[in-house]
Amino acid sequence: DPGNTKLIIILPRFRWLDEGEDDGLIERDLTLEKDTPWKAYVTTGKDKKASTKARVVMVLYGEGDKTEEIPLGDGSKKYFKPGAIDEFEVMVPSGLGEPYKVRIGFTEEDQDQRPAWFLDKVVLEEQSENKEYEFIYNDWVKVTDDEDGWTEIPLEENTDIKLPVRTYKLEVYTGDQDHAGTDANVYLILHGERGDTGKRKLKRSNNRDKFEEGQCDIFELKAVDLGDLKKITVGHDGKGPGSGWFLDKVHVIEDHKDENSVTIFKCDQWLDEDDGDGLTERVLEPVKDDFTWKVWTVTGSDANAKEKSDADSKSKKKKSKKANKKDANYMKSEPPSGEVVIVVYGTKGKTEEIPLVNEKDNNFTEGQTDEFDITIPQNLGQVYKVRVGYGEDSSKHESWFLHTLILSCMKDKNEYTFELKDHLLKNDDADGWREIPVKPNTDDDEDEDKKQEPLQAYMYKVDVYTGIEKYSGTDANVYMTIYGTRGDTGKRKLLKSDNKDKFDEGQKDRFEIQAVDLGELRKLVVGHDGRGAGSGWFLEKIAVHNPKDETKQWDFPCNKWLDEDKDDGAIERELLVDDVIEDGEWRVFITTSNKANSDTDSQVFLTVFGDKGNSGPLPLGAPGGSFFQSGETDEFDIVLKPEDIGKIWKIRLEHDNRYEGCGWHAEQVVLENKKTSQTLTFPVNRWMDEDEEDGDIVREIAADWPEEEGDPPPATKYTIQTVTGSEFGAGTDAKVYITLYGKLGDSGRRRLNISDHKNKFEKGQTDTFSLEAIGLGPLEKVVIGHDQQGPGSGWYLDKVIVKEEDDGPEMIFPCDRWLDMDEDDHKTERELYLNGEPPEKNDDDADDDDDGDDEDDDGGNN
Repeated sequence: DPGNTKLIIILPRFRWLDEGEDDGLIERDLTLEKDTPWKAYVTTGKDKKASTKARVVMVLYGEGDKTEEIPLGDGSKKYFKPGAIDEFEVMVPSGLGEPYKVRIGFTEEDQDQRPAWFLDKVVLEEQSENKEYEFIYNDWVKVTDDEDGWTEIPLEENTDIKLPVRTYKLEVYTGDQDHAGTDANVYLILHGERGDTGKRKLKRSNNRDKFEEGQCDIFELKAVDLGDLKKITVGHDGKGPGSGWFLDKVHVIEDHKDENSVTIFKCDQWLDEDDGDGLTERVLEPVKDDFTWKVWTVTGSDANAKEKSDADSKSKKKKSKKANKKDANYMKSEPPSGEVVIVVYGTKGKTEEIPLVNEKDNNFTEGQTDEFDITIPQNLGQVYKVRVGYGEDSSKHESWFLHTLILSCMKDKNEYTFELKDHLLKNDDADGWREIPVKPNTDDDEDEDKKQEPLQAYMYKVDVYTGIEKYSGTDANVYMTIYGTRGDTGKRKLLKSDNKDKFDEGQKDRFEIQAVDLGELRKLVVGHDGRGAGSGWFLEKIAVHNPKDETKQWDFPCNKWLDEDKDDGAIERELLVDDVIEDGEWRVFITTSNKANSDTDSQVFLTVFGDKGNSGPLPLGAPGGSFFQSGETDEFDIVLKPEDIGKIWKIRLEHDNRYEGCGWHAEQVVLENKKTSQTLTFPVNRWMDEDEEDGDIVREIAADWPEEEGDPPPATKYTIQTVTGSEFGAGTDAKVYITLYGKLGDSGRRRLNISDHKNKFEKGQTDTFSLEAIGLGPLEKVVIGHDQQGPGSGWYLDKVIVKEEDDGPEMIFPCDRWLDMDEDDHKTERELYLNGEPPEKNDDDADDDDDGDDEDDDGGNN
């Protein structure tokens, strides 16, 4: 090659050259393909809050290819206004083929802003072919605690390809190794026959703390039908100390398939930069090696149970004797009207409900042994119990007598025997479920160390306390699942109470649930089916008695409605056992007053101050109108670590004023210590509105501890005067803010909004404002600045004068400088000291900076 010329060939398609894959070809013709321009027309909803300033990206999927993320707009105000149709030119691979879906959302960089946008539809125009493709959505795209800011939209028309949106249930199993859990942000991509989901953050779990050691977290992910799943990509961002994570496996269950049909992706590796191979992202393929099992059931009756007890599992030659139907204890065993299902529990997991079916039509006949083949797509470890019951197709009354059930794994030849010797009764008082512990191996030749300790089945006494609130009772059908360190009970109906009428107002109902020893209880899930008029139910708490020690019980406090029309609308709740609530767990109740226009769509923040430090601004809820409605009380959970916060002495409540006319009138804030039940009430009863009262959108309230005498300290009113210089162009129309700093704390950033002059910050003018704050101590400095908005936003500030209460002395903070990006040192924020002199710091507080503000200390009168 005398010219040293290089030829680079780009292969524009990813296809198999494999007789056993794809279309079986091992030779392909490749043609050079170029991107072609298309038009994208994006319609934003007409609601005044429908717009977004966040940067939007789109991925288009076709039969032959997909695009990369295509940016739509640049994050400026001119795009995605209410009711607008924005036009973009997008470059699409020529081999895309017929489009079938778009995935649209916000850029990774903008997701921290928690944007929300109402997308009406997307229309794509292929100009060269004069074709249009319409994707109708008509819903919100938003980032919240539950949503990751991405949505997928199938093609609506103009094609035979009309794919449904599916819900994919993800069960993510963290290993039980020491330090296996992580607090990093975990993401996952599903890959199927029809494309992928893109990178999706796993946000809302069935557990409060995600990815804990030995835990299964359940998530839901919506996407246009992917077809058969081929692989998944799972990883995390490595944020936080000890972010390494040991992932055991991921189960994917699809809403349109049978719930027992699960695709398993085994990992069994660390995702940790400092462990194993150092990878924090892995590609997992489905498990193909299913475990085939044999199941034998021996049907008996009360009268001949003893005769049937000698079930020979080795030879499988089961013998039975006819029942003596004259026996007084005789109860006929009736074959089930529908399916019998089992759930198998082992030390490494459990199965879903597995129906016992074969080609026979006379299964479960009295005195008969029946054989079934089942598939368990996972390694359960050492099996220790089964739960047996009836399928959804069974009748209201069943009375099958199960004598013995035998499980045998065809792969490792392990065999497990379960003896019940009793009826599985289903009627008005019994739900038809029974749990059976594995029968211990009594083989004399077996090593003593390997023999299993026998587990016991118990009747767990469950006390359910209905609240005393008006209409708190229910006639709906209530169910419960109890979780312990050794498995769970499964979903069990609460049928037979010690009261004639269950779940009446102010009543305690006792039920009994049969289960194999669950170990230490950790949580339970309780709910109802919502049937009947006024089915809403106020549940105070549930107590489960320890069957091995009647003097002890596990308490599960609730104190919430299970009502579609109250609180958060949930009719199912997860309750944690009271003794695992940790120090520092608080519940926040915020009540919006019932004044006209008292509600807000803004993002609300709460800062809690203690004698050791503060929480920083904690976001509560999400913007957009689903929280803080007139006359409503919203509830949130926060963590205030005692070692960081100490004893609470005040709170700061504020909102970000993100929409026009989004002022708020709050009535009160209540903090409840979830462990001790102690409450602190903070009465507000003030507007946080730039057009009401003093125009402030921040309020501070002191804590009133019930055991302490005297009233809590009131808020101090500060009068603030800004003196604008007389230089040419000294005034500004920008939004000006200030933070007061005292020896004991700061006021937080406050906007100077309502002045004694109609036009604020004019040349040579003194403007007077007021704000309230608690516990600042003697003032030492102020930080003042503006948002640089508007033409000629530069401002020449002569000085700031602050007066505490009406009779306090004037405190002067000289400035005599520009706050202007085009003047002086180009800064638009200044730190001003009292009388122009920085306070002296001693050795004890030289490094202290616990005021919780986000201001940068410039040092001196900048």
